[in-house]
Amino acid sequence: MQEGAMEQGRTPGLSRGLLSRHIVMMSLGGVIGAGMFLGSGSTIHLAGPAVVVDYLVGGILLLFVLFALAEMSIHKPVAGSFLVYVRQYVGPMFGYLAGWLYWFCWVLVLAAECTAGATFLHFWLQGVPLWVLSLIISLALTIVNLFQVRAYGEFEFWFAGIKIVTIILFSLLGFLLLVGAVPGHPAIGFGNLTARGGFFPTGFSGLAGALLVVMFSYGGSEMIGLTAAETRDPGRTIPRAMVGVVWRTVLFYVLPLLVIVALVPWTTVGTGESPFVMVFRQVGVPFVDHVMNFVVLTAVLSSMNSGMYAVSRMLYSLGQQGYAPGWLMKLSGRRVPIRALLASTIFLWIGVGIAYKWPDQVFNYLMSIPGFSFLFVWLLILVAHVGFHRRVPKAEWEKLPFHAWGYPVSTGLGILMLAVIIGLIMMSAEQRLGIWTSLGAMAVMLVGYGFVRRESRREVRP
Repeated sequence: MQEGAMEQGRTPGLSRGLLSRHIVMMSLGGVIGAGMFLGSGSTIHLAGPAVVVDYLVGGILLLFVLFALAEMSIHKPVAGSFLVYVRQYVGPMFGYLAGWLYWFCWVLVLAAECTAGATFLHFWLQGVPLWVLSLIISLALTIVNLFQVRAYGEFEFWFAGIKIVTIILFSLLGFLLLVGAVPGHPAIGFGNLTARGGFFPTGFSGLAGALLVVMFSYGGSEMIGLTAAETRDPGRTIPRAMVGVVWRTVLFYVLPLLVIVALVPWTTVGTGESPFVMVFRQVGVPFVDHVMNFVVLTAVLSSMNSGMYAVSRMLYSLGQQGYAPGWLMKLSGRRVPIRALLASTIFLWIGVGIAYKWPDQVFNYLMSIPGFSFLFVWLLILVAHVGFHRRVPKAEWEKLPFHAWGYPVSTGLGILMLAVIIGLIMMSAEQRLGIWTSLGAMAVMLVGYGFVRRESRREVRP
């Protein structure tokens, strides 16, 4: 395998069938999963009403990362996106690490969410074994990803739309309850925002602890960079989609959480049922358990669908760069990287099998690993952006139709923020096991890079 064997300005072979609305929903699909509906109570329990500040801070950091990625994606719209940019502007070893670490993270997320999706299906199909439901989910989504990328984009657009509509409906109903516009319900008002210890009841430690969870929630939004090689007119589409992803992601997290902490005392959230179920039941939505089970199931399937796209394109790009076996670059008749997709699916099944063997311990453990790793990839993206501006001639850079807002301040501030957050994570006892696993995986990947380098030297010898 030879490094950089296929580095071009545009990736040959892949179909440019994605539209702006497709890639926005794909990125949102990867970010807004079941954790939004089931796990949002944990961040409120940590920070109280001030959790909305954490989501706004996370949104600012997300803005810095995605705009840096957009600028580089427009300059070179290739499959693998940040893998190629990190390799070129930071170094081959870091490019190898970014690509394999990202693939590894998404495989873990897919395994955990496939297990969760089977559990939600089991709510209605209790006579069917969980492993059968898990197999059905993974096979169905694999088939969807084998279609031409335009058909896949349409599927994700409508599937992700279900959870977006749910969030909007929830926020609207919650606001009506707050102002007394629901018949039979007196106005609740906004007193809960400050009634129990003020707006910052747990202080800085609570804010810091919740910020770690918030940043984990935003992980996956960088997936939008992977679509550049399959997007029509990336110079116009990518910036528009990036802006749309940032404000929609922040809005769809901040609004519902603000409604929750205003509606109910923050001290009662995170200790029982989903905050969404609490509000829908209070309004009188019929069959609320079935409705929310359906919504959470679609959220999981949408997130898995986006994740399958991410792992297949990243593995395809690893093959292009000489970081993975070249046979993974094989495209189907629909110009889909079929071997990269099927290889990733095999590892997904292995992860699901492990989760079923040790269900109580493995799910939370698997989900603790990607958070740290996603942030590390974000850090590499911003460092690559600095290298991009140093290496690309100014005259060439100025011709681009989009420039990252506020560079170099924005990128420098983003690097500082990520360094602080990663430092806080490494001091967190709850995340320690996941961190050591991530570091162990990175060490194994670096050993693999040593073999890649050795094979590369052998190939160039006369």
